[in-house]
Amino acid sequence: APRFWDYSRLARANAYGEQCAVLGIAVHPADEHNILVVTRRVGGSSAFRTLDDGHSWKAIADDLTRANPQLDLACAAAHPLLPNVIYLGARGGQRVFVSADGGATWPLQRDPGGRVTRLIVDRNSGADWHTATLYAATSSGVATSVDGGDTWTMAAIGEVTSLVVYMPIAGPRKFYAGVYGK
Repeated sequence: APRFWDYSRLARANAYGEQCAVLGIAVHPADEHNILVVTRRVGGSSAFRTLDDGHSWKAIADDLTRANPQLDLACAAAHPLLPNVIYLGARGGQRVFVSADGGATWPLQRDPGGRVTRLIVDRNSGADWHTATLYAATSSGVATSVDGGDTWTMAAIGEVTSLVVYMPIAGPRKFYAGVYGK
């Protein structure tokens, strides 16, 4: 069993002293080997994916950050039933990006109404990513989408910096949010 101090570097750049900050980590709910990370270093942010417990990593946000160098990625999430459906949230640009092909392309960009710091996909989302329920911690509150991110409803007001959801198989969800300045 790996020890918590056994780790792998995300990119060759890290091996040469160009360190980065890991802003978000998401593990696929049904596949512990499928891990997403969002990083920031001098010059921008990026996202990486591994399918083998971190032995190899693939950059998945290069096209996004090349198209918009000011993009400030902050978090990632994975659909619980569809391992290739990935969501990225951005603080800069107020966007949620959706990829249905494991991060190869990012054709969908949605605005949840604020800078995004945390994304959660409801565990009971169906097998169609267009109907997935998403929760986003944003600078304007907790945003909820029941259509895969196409439209958003603001459920709470305030700058939400942290969000977790207790999701039992049956029964109501419980939301816990950290709100800045409240």
